[in-house]
Amino acid sequence: INRVSKEHSFEVAYIYNMIMKDKAVEDEKRGFKLPMSSRNLSEEVSDETVESLANTVKANYKNIAWRFYKLKAKLLGVEKIEYWDRNAPLPFEDDKKYSWQEAVDTVLQAYNEFSPKLHSVARDFFDKPWIDVAPKEGKRGGAFCSSPLVDGHPFLLLNFVGKRNDVLTLAHELGHGCHHQLRRNNGLLNETSRMTTEEVASVFGEMLVFQSMLNNAKTREEKISLLAMKINDMINTAIRQIAFHFFEVRAHNERKQGEVSVERLNEIWLEEMRESLGPWVNVDENSAHIWEQIGHFFFLPFYVYAYSFADCVVNSLYWLKLQGKVENFEDKYLELLSKTAIGDYEEIFAPFGLNPRDEAFWQGGLNLISYYLDELGSLI
Repeated sequence: INRVSKEHSFEVAYIYNMIMKDKAVEDEKRGFKLPMSSRNLSEEVSDETVESLANTVKANYKNIAWRFYKLKAKLLGVEKIEYWDRNAPLPFEDDKKYSWQEAVDTVLQAYNEFSPKLHSVARDFFDKPWIDVAPKEGKRGGAFCSSPLVDGHPFLLLNFVGKRNDVLTLAHELGHGCHHQLRRNNGLLNETSRMTTEEVASVFGEMLVFQSMLNNAKTREEKISLLAMKINDMINTAIRQIAFHFFEVRAHNERKQGEVSVERLNEIWLEEMRESLGPWVNVDENSAHIWEQIGHFFFLPFYVYAYSFADCVVNSLYWLKLQGKVENFEDKYLELLSKTAIGDYEEIFAPFGLNPRDEAFWQGGLNLISYYLDELGSLI
């Protein structure tokens, strides 16, 4: 893939320069302050909030991503991890198989331990039933939640084969379904959330089940496998997407001064990857053209931060839950889910004492990753 990207790099860079210039012209006509401002408007967040997120994540590169990849290199028995091996499985990955009933019991128990109200909403999906579970010939792959009618119920599509990740996927998609049910009375215009809050219920549900699995893990290897998997996913979402964001910011800012060459785009990409991944990941010239493979840069400029935004929001909320510092957390959380398409960010997070414009909001979510890293480090 990288060889083909390199062969066509001149054409791709030309296309990207045209996209950036076209955006700059439109932004100027519409009076947008920054290249990302139009995207922020569509997501209903301020430039200051996104900058707060990005700067806080960047300040944590060394404490989180660098530290994790050093531990992972040790687990893999290598001095440095190659760029393409960042997501490599550990030598003792958990191969436990779950029956469908075991998966259902695991997820519902975790939901119930957090909130009997949420458990009651989730239970309907199994009792009705509203889930297509097993893979079959001609069936679409992957997993998703579909909510075709505001006043109707959602459907979940899964391709369950009994892996640990399938259980977490069930928890994730069930979170989407519960989210729809909790906000269904808001009406058509207030039913759809922004991307930055659309993933709150799903990722939070996944966190509940992950923590339950971790609490019930019986061996050191099982705990290491769970923690490494989760931290790896968190870094790919919270950290890596912000590195993508900074690549976009720099590329668009330099485009204002004229055409940005392939060589310069490659240089910016490598600088951002090396800074975010750290010295225990080998980011060499073979990785220089990977930016050409990120479709969001071309089709959805400045969208990538939304993934980090959503993940850090959930992590911040879950960090508060673990600390037990917010009274009536359960009720406030369910109320938040019912309002994600209505109030602005400052309004819906105010009951938790959180302000998305404040870097402390984002630092709380990053503290959760650091907390799991400490736990992983203690086991190695």
